[in-house]
This record gives sequence, structure tokens and C-alpha cells, in this order.
Amino acid sequence: MMRLYAAGCSLTGVLCLVGVARGNVIDYTDYDITFDPFEFNVFSLGDIGTTSAAYHSDFQGIAGLGGDAYFSSFSLHDIATAGPGTPTSLYAGGDVRITGSINNGGIEAGGSVFVNGANVDGTIRTGGDLDGTGGTVLGDAVLGGSDLTGLPVTVFGTVSTGVSFEASLDLSEVSEFFLDTSSLIGGMPATTPALLQYGEILIDVESGINVVEISSAALNAAWGVRISGPADATLIINVPDAMVAFDALVWNYQNGMSAGHTLLNLASASTFSLSNGDHQVNILAPRADTYFPHGLVTGNLIAGSLIGGGQVNDGGFEGQIPEPTTLGLMGIGACALLLARRRPGASGPRAATAVNRRCTVGSRRS
Repeated sequence: MMRLYAAGCSLTGVLCLVGVARGNVIDYTDYDITFDPFEFNVFSLGDIGTTSAAYHSDFQGIAGLGGDAYFSSFSLHDIATAGPGTPTSLYAGGDVRITGSINNGGIEAGGSVFVNGANVDGTIRTGGDLDGTGGTVLGDAVLGGSDLTGLPVTVFGTVSTGVSFEASLDLSEVSEFFLDTSSLIGGMPATTPALLQYGEILIDVESGINVVEISSAALNAAWGVRISGPADATLIINVPDAMVAFDALVWNYQNGMSAGHTLLNLASASTFSLSNGDHQVNILAPRADTYFPHGLVTGNLIAGSLIGGGQVNDGGFEGQIPEPTTLGLMGIGACALLLARRRPGASGPRAATAVNRRCTVGSRRS
């Protein structure tokens, strides 16, 4: 077997101590957020789709974005129990253009909403206008601007215009949470080795938080990833590259470990291309312009921007992410990074415990 990336805090030493944090997590309530951001099946800090290439597929859970949304032949929130249980299925900072269906909830948009052959199973709240070529809105239309649709769009509830818009969720705070989280865990040194055997990446984890670093090239060259460990383990896979691309991977979880406790973190990626396969893993790439033309992700897909037509099924990260104070041996720099961005008045640090273990450190090999 080939060691892809050695565990440890040094690539040149022989022995080192590695901290495996337990029991403490980043608290999203330190931000001005009303529910756990990982409840978003899909979240883009920027746009989803473009004016010339609308996003065309379906997301089984709820979605959010800081910019504009362009959807065609699209379905959202097909599973009623997915998400935090709010009356909104789509949160957008800008405009929304939709052909398809918004299920089990409505739309909240800071800009205008264009219903172009779409059905919205809830209320539309906008900072701008309601416009479009046809469709139905099963709830109310509460508009900061005007109703420009006329007869083509049927609103079954009440239409109110000129209503001052106040978002129920601060999307900039959600974006900040994902950026902070990605930066924090991206600065954690590896605690766990990843081994390559016959084209499959093998990772064994322990109870608590485990960190492994794997390059984009190694992921792209493998046909699968097998993760084995107890149900109370969390695995963070850091991919350090600025440009990340990989194709179909088989994700296999054993001995209690699950996709819900695994987070693929692309903290430094500015571009990310993903295609084919069923990627049963949560993906955190908040700075990456993401191209997902086809394939399936089961879990979170968090991106800087998103284009394509890949499907995203319900799932989400339920593992632990340490407070900066739990990192101890895992790197002071990462602690300082998040502490510097913490909101004024946030709750103070909680006590932390750590389990230290010895590891053998070898050189990196691709």
C-alpha cells in the first residue's frame, strides 16, 4: 500500500503529537443565523446558473444563495422533511428566475422573482417585483415592488405590493459561517493517514475529530474512497489545491462511520469541477466557482458559485467541528484566523479536551 499523505504536524520529523478534538463544536448561534446552515442542501455564496445557462436538475432539500438564481426544468425541496422546517424552500439575495417547481415551501428573494412556467408551493416574498410568463403561486405574494404578471401567473393567496422587505435570514451571515468554518478546518494539520490500495483510498478513523489531507490529483486518480471507523467519529478531508477536479468516486463507509460525519473541505479552491458518479459526501467549497454538469451528490453542496445540471439529494453534515480553543496542538494559526472573524459579543470559549496519539511521519507521495 502507498501512503498518500502522512499524518502529523511535520513532513520531516520522525514522531509528533497529534490532537484529536472531542466534544466541542462551532456554534452557528454565534452568528446572526436562525438555523444550522448545514440544513441547506445547496448553498452558493454567489449565483446559481447564469443568464445563458440556467441550472437544470433538482435539489431534494432547501437551497440558498447570496446572488441571483437561474433555474430551468428544475425542482426544489422534493422531500418535505428535508431542511429546518421553515415555510421557505429557496432563499436568495438577488433575483430568481424559475421554470419548474418549488415544493413544500415558498421563495424569499431580495430582488425580483420571475415565474416562467413554474409552480411555487408557498408564499413569495420579494424586495422587488413579481413577474413572469406563467405559472401558479399557492400562497401569498408579498412584494416590495409591483405585481407585473397580470393573468399569466395565478396567485391563490393575497397579493400585497409596496411592502417593506426584511429578510428572515441574513445570507451574508450564512456565507461568513461557511467561510470561517472552511478556513478553520483547512488550517488543521492531518491526524490520520490516507493509504492507496489498488486504486482505492483507505482511511481509518477514531472517535472524535479526524483530519486527512488528500490532493485533487489523488482523488481524481482513485476509483473510490473507503472510510472505516466508529459512528461517533468525524472525518474532515482537506483538499489544499487552488484548482480541484475529480470524476466518479465510490464512497464506502464501514463499521458505523457515515457520510453524515464526513466533510470534504476545499478551503483554498477557486475553481471546482465535479461530474459523474454518486458522491455520498458533504462538500464545502465556499470560495470555488463550481461546475457540476451531471452526476449526483448526496449531502451538502456549498459553493462560491454554481453552474451545471448535477442532482443534489438530501443529506447533510452532522459531525463536529472544533471551537478554535479545542485545536491546541492542531495549530495556533487556524485558531487566530477564526477568532479574528468572530462576531462581537459571541459566547466565550468552552472548555476543551483532547486525545493525543503518536504517529509516524513520512514524505508526501502522489
